[in-house]
Amino acid sequence: MDTMGLIYKFISGIIAITFLGAYAISVVGINFGEPTYLALPLIANAIFKDFILAFEVLSILLLASLIGAIYLARKNGGSE
Repeated sequence: MDTMGLIYKFISGIIAITFLGAYAISVVGINFGEPTYLALPLIANAIFKDFILAFEVLSILLLASLIGAIYLARKNGGSE
């Protein structure tokens, strides 16, 4: 039997069950309590003032990983 076909069917089943559960929760209307509100200005100040160096290093790291992924994908002509 095709192993990849079974893996794809299993993953598809998990995704379908997840969406079905989310749909059921939205239809039933379960109350999860009052939403908690975060202080957005405090988070913005923390990111852009206190942790600006870490934020910039992370952005460069993510950019480098994206460029590396594109390079690896094109290295073999996009085929495995």
